[in-house]
Amino acid sequence: MVFSYGGYSSLGHNRDVNEDFVYVKELGSNTLLTIVADGNGSAPSTLQPAQIAARHIGSFIENIFDNGNNEKLLVDNAAVLLKEALISVNHEIGAFRTANEEIYSGFSCAITCALFGTDSNGVDRMTYAHVGNTRMFLIRRSTDGNVAIRQLTKDQTVAQKLVDDKLISEEQYYYVPERNQLLCPLGLFSSPQIDTFSGKIKKDCLFLLTTDGIHYAIKPTPMAELVLSSEDLDNASRILCDAAESLHYNDDYAAVLIRCN
Repeated sequence: MVFSYGGYSSLGHNRDVNEDFVYVKELGSNTLLTIVADGNGSAPSTLQPAQIAARHIGSFIENIFDNGNNEKLLVDNAAVLLKEALISVNHEIGAFRTANEEIYSGFSCAITCALFGTDSNGVDRMTYAHVGNTRMFLIRRSTDGNVAIRQLTKDQTVAQKLVDDKLISEEQYYYVPERNQLLCPLGLFSSPQIDTFSGKIKKDCLFLLTTDGIHYAIKPTPMAELVLSSEDLDNASRILCDAAESLHYNDDYAAVLIRCN
């Protein structure tokens, strides 16, 4: 499997500190780890929960990979191992609040991490683990030239529960304040809900990971069109962040793009 990828994060409109973070690590020629994280409860010149979470997961997975010695073990069991990594992160971030409630009372983060690799049966796979309202999308252009984008993760927010209970519409979701109310972000609960999924990678798949500063500001189809019209994936991730900024959406921005050939 051949990867191409790009990522970018930027300070949002009227923000003092960028609490979003992007992490991309090519573990080996055939295995890739990608993460977007959105932190809460930090302040300028202090530790950032999104950075702590992403780097912790990166070290956790890299240690299991062990320079390729456990590559197939990692890919075969990616859902379990990514979940264990997020549980470990939850304990680490929670320890800050326990140590100093005054400074770190709201210390937490939403996160989506995805591992790409080939399993022991020779099947190319993508596996994600997810908490909060960061998102992962699959983007494709059909043979007739139309753009198709599908959200793979599901937001863990009060607003999403309102949608599920048919109390608001999917369109109203983007305008209610409850969209920013996370049900169980990492760092605030002893047993957060961690969603996982693993599936085969089809030909010419393009995956997009975003924080809410992007996908709350820009609807899915325009996001896909911006990505597919860009010259490369690094440029595309920057364009997404710039587009959200141009709309004056009051949040930070982060995006990662992965193409699997």
